[in-house]
Amino acid sequence: MTTWLENEYGFYKNIGSKYLIFFGKKNVSVDALKKYYSSLSFYEIKQTHSNICVDADHNTELQIADAHYSLSKNKAILIKTADCMPILAFDEATSTILSVHAGWRGIENQVTTESLKTISLKNPHFFIGPHILQDSFEVKDDAYNLLLKRARTYNLSFDQKTNFMPIDDGKYKINLLSIIDLELKSFFKHNPYSVDLLKIDTVTSPLFHSYRREKENAGRNISFIAQLS
Repeated sequence: MTTWLENEYGFYKNIGSKYLIFFGKKNVSVDALKKYYSSLSFYEIKQTHSNICVDADHNTELQIADAHYSLSKNKAILIKTADCMPILAFDEATSTILSVHAGWRGIENQVTTESLKTISLKNPHFFIGPHILQDSFEVKDDAYNLLLKRARTYNLSFDQKTNFMPIDDGKYKINLLSIIDLELKSFFKHNPYSVDLLKIDTVTSPLFHSYRREKENAGRNISFIAQLS
């Protein structure tokens, strides 16, 4: 895969002349992106931390979901995050693109798996953008137990001590990427796939909005993928 490029709006990759992957900085708006990428049509969803995936090609109104997919050209399907994980994917064999909003509740509810069940991918390429990394993701017993239970359902070996690290006062630091890794390995047991990571912690980086850092004042980081004509 090509290297990540940066402009005033965000980080992006052009995969040949066929796909554009974009992870936006906090200073960019949907309106600004529409002007900058004027050849693209932008589509949004109303995110609720669910595990619902919908068809963006029949998006006549704002749909309630946390993932959407498209087979159309020049259509940018976007998601908004503020510490949650933006997961973008394309599959050249089926001409399908996918955008997933995966917070810790979405990961526990298998939003990625449910999205992949909705579409058919033969050799997908995944792109995971800036989100809250393990050093910043401190949780208590409730979230720890839910996420550990989910990780164990994949029936794959993983380093629990490292990825579900106990710290003082009954708290833990969890590596959400490790759970996504288990999820993809479990789902694609017999199919090839790749993962490209833009590893930036939204909590510590001043380039991105962070709900954990900014609380109710946090905006949203915009990510999208588009299949180009």
